[in-house]
Amino acid sequence: MKPGGGKIKGHSFENRIAKVLSNWWGEERSFCRTPLSGGWSKLSGTNETSQYVVGDLVCPKEFPFTIEVKKDESFEFHHLLESPVNCALAQWLRKLEEEDCAISGKKPMLIFSRNFWSLYVVVRKRDFDKLCIGTITFRWKDWVIFKLEDFTSGVLKENLIAGFGSEK
Repeated sequence: MKPGGGKIKGHSFENRIAKVLSNWWGEERSFCRTPLSGGWSKLSGTNETSQYVVGDLVCPKEFPFTIEVKKDESFEFHHLLESPVNCALAQWLRKLEEEDCAISGKKPMLIFSRNFWSLYVVVRKRDFDKLCIGTITFRWKDWVIFKLEDFTSGVLKENLIAGFGSEK
């Protein structure tokens, strides 16, 4: 890969996920890539802005999740069993919860893939249960992994807002 190619690949993947989620939400550009890959919230300095400009995607105010997006060719599912504490997925989720969700006050959602793979979503089991989608999942610790297409085809925006609306 050319120098800087990974950065371009990551930005392109973030834009792709933002477009998929915007189409699902029903409003053009309702999800968009966070300026400076998430670093913008640290520079903006305002709490009001930083609650919504956290993670890899800026999401609608009513969307209950903070999203981290990863496109990593080194990720392998067997790493979840061989090194459950230090594998890439564990590191991504730890950063998402401890840094981004601590600022936003929202639930963690990780979307990841690699070349020639489906797009996968990871959320906490208790949050997955609120989504009320019947889909094939993989349970890992307190997390559930499932396909993004199952989320976009099985969850209605209105139900998502209603299901998580009472939580602050």
